[in-house]
Amino acid sequence: MGESTNEWTKSQIARLGKNLLASDPPSDAHLQQLQSLLRLYDDALGIATSRIQNNLAAQPTSRLKTTGTLIEKLKKSGGRSLPNIQDVAGIRIVVDGTLRDQTELSESLRSLFADDPKTSRVIDRRTDPMHGYRAVHVVVYIGGLPVEIQVRTKAQDQWANAFEKFADVVGRGIRYGESPDEWTILMSSSVIGMPVDMSRETAEGALEYDPSDEATKRKIVELLTSDNLVDNTVGSFEMVANSSYSVELIKCQESDNWGPEEIARLEELQATVESGRQVLERTVERIVGMRSSLISTYSIAREAAVQSLTKNGQDLSQIDDSKMKVAIVRAFVRILHGSD
Repeated sequence: MGESTNEWTKSQIARLGKNLLASDPPSDAHLQQLQSLLRLYDDALGIATSRIQNNLAAQPTSRLKTTGTLIEKLKKSGGRSLPNIQDVAGIRIVVDGTLRDQTELSESLRSLFADDPKTSRVIDRRTDPMHGYRAVHVVVYIGGLPVEIQVRTKAQDQWANAFEKFADVVGRGIRYGESPDEWTILMSSSVIGMPVDMSRETAEGALEYDPSDEATKRKIVELLTSDNLVDNTVGSFEMVANSSYSVELIKCQESDNWGPEEIARLEELQATVESGRQVLERTVERIVGMRSSLISTYSIAREAAVQSLTKNGQDLSQIDDSKMKVAIVRAFVRILHGSD
């Protein structure tokens, strides 16, 4: 595969970024322009991947950002950042070794791309972690387009994959230090069409509907008001990341003179970190399960409410919104209580 030539100027790419946000959804013409640009990025990605495979003892995996992900990222920046998004084309290499091996591979990557017209650069997220995320990013330029190469250790990769899964559930903004999407909003229009305030109202209304039923109350609160669980899990991820990095730093120290006591301490710390990581994975699975349970229960409750309100031939479009909410609340409680 020959070297890619970028036919776009930086100002043209910036203009496209703004045009993509000029309408919602973007116009077909602007989406076609984006696809044309992404083909150039894909060419650059293929060239960089092949060069690594042919010259280094590494197993790179690669991906191109999707149109949806790019537009989501543009919205966060007002459309100004398209020329500066360095990971449109991304490569990942997981190192089966220590932090020292990670550094050596990163330096080898810089050397491999040293003859390109634009100098590569390194972003070391080990010394400057982003909300727990650690890796070394080597940004190289093929035909003037950036290709980001993420170099991770196995421990860094395990953590990042778990955190990505968590972000998919509670809001991808947590990767950038943003607060998790409110559980009520996450469960609403973007997922099942529930009004934004429905989850909180459903919880409060259910408590008023049957205040004596403690078991149902607890179930509803667990399903609908899980904000503390989500917030605490975000904090736990960062603590596990920091502890894991401490273990990796210790492994890089000279260990020839270590005695049984030092080795035992390292093994104990490793076991603690691994236990913490497993707890996080179980917590994420629990949150995923809660999300699925809420979606399923809400759908059944809404169907039951519609059937109840229209059983006498009443037109659904004529039913007052507040009356519909009350009916859903009652159906929700009955389902959780097991009386349906």
